[in-house]
Amino acid sequence: MADSLPAHLEPSKLGTKEYWDALYSTELSNHASNPADQGTVWFDDSDAEAKLLAFLAARDDPALDRAATSGDTSPVLSGDQDAGWDVVLDKGTFDAICLSDQLDDRGRRICEGYKEKVPTLVRPGGLFVVTSCNWTEEELRAWAFTFGGAKGQTISTLCFRRRS
Repeated sequence: MADSLPAHLEPSKLGTKEYWDALYSTELSNHASNPADQGTVWFDDSDAEAKLLAFLAARDDPALDRAATSGDTSPVLSGDQDAGWDVVLDKGTFDAICLSDQLDDRGRRICEGYKEKVPTLVRPGGLFVVTSCNWTEEELRAWAFTFGGAKGQTISTLCFRRRS
């Protein structure tokens, strides 16, 4: 990796598919037993979800307005996958991928290929919003969507617009 990019995070179990499969299995089981159980609400202690919805509500887009006013992001998720979406939200996925020691077919940690996949998901003019508890704003920018964390900051959220 180039010297200008942040150092890789140390791998942990949070970077494994097995960890997330087990967690979501438990969450689904708990919800089946008690439908009022929302499960884990990531970044809830920083109110990141409410801040994100407020940000999206300020955009001039009817689907985003519905999502922001109702708290339901499902309208944002509908659309033609082949054409990409107007908004792609990453609420901790990049963090988990950065904690994986898995290598891609080029011998890189899989987090290094993440930035190449984002443009395929976002329509031209669309938004990519990433929330992280492991990377500061400066570090996320260094990963350069063009894209371990510094102390003193618990959550960073950045929004990138795809130009073309």
